[in-house]
Amino acid sequence: MDEETKKLLLENAEIARKTLEIAQRIERRLFWQRALKMAKWFIIISLLVLSYWQAQPYIGPILEIYKNIGGALNQVQGTQGNLPKELQGLLTQ
Repeated sequence: MDEETKKLLLENAEIARKTLEIAQRIERRLFWQRALKMAKWFIIISLLVLSYWQAQPYIGPILEIYKNIGGALNQVQGTQGNLPKELQGLLTQ
């Protein structure tokens, strides 16, 4: 092998080694990016679940009040059909 070919091979090997180091750094960075992204979403979902669990005693009565109001409105609408036609006409205007 002549001197020029040997020099090119050594240069090529050095470039390949640097490329491999850069690729390994990129892979390591991608791994940590994925890990931190999953950790972030885990924390967000955990906080949402925990906040719902903590707020459940307050949400339950509010939902009951809402259901009671809905039931009362249904009763009012049901009694509206039993009124005389003159009153029904006034209510629809």
